[in-house]
Amino acid sequence: MKDCQSSICFCYLRSPGQRSGIYKGDYHKLHSLLKALLEAGVDNVLALRGDLPQDKTFDYKEGEFKHASDLISFLRKYYPQFGIAVASYPEGHPESLSLEEDLKFLKLKLDRGADFAITQLFFDNNIYWKFLEKARNIGIDKPIIPGILPVTNLKTLERILSQCGVDGKDKAV
Repeated sequence: MKDCQSSICFCYLRSPGQRSGIYKGDYHKLHSLLKALLEAGVDNVLALRGDLPQDKTFDYKEGEFKHASDLISFLRKYYPQFGIAVASYPEGHPESLSLEEDLKFLKLKLDRGADFAITQLFFDNNIYWKFLEKARNIGIDKPIIPGILPVTNLKTLERILSQCGVDGKDKAV
């Protein structure tokens, strides 16, 4: 990973299936963005599917990049020089049926070429340690780094907690 003046720089990269963001689903723009990042010396990405748009007519299951794992495969094929981080959810992704199912998706992302995972926030360290143990038990051996969320205001924290399905709102206030 490239050191950007004593800090490691990452570009937050959502799946091109999302029709919002810098490249709005245009793969030529995605290639241009990735080349520009490399030219600027940024060679690390946080590869995410991204939150589903509020537009209920959008179907993220259509198209080439349905999941973050698809984006990771693309990056490894065309831009192997990137360091790739992915999201992980110690309490399970809100769209997953179970934590075990979510861990299988995390393993898929790492097996497709992600270098490490960063967790969503959590309030109980035991949740992280149990998550890490379960991950190791299914063969995940890459680093899983606890995510940190600087809390700047209660409204933002409440929004993030509701989106992520994190238990602990009463602990955070």
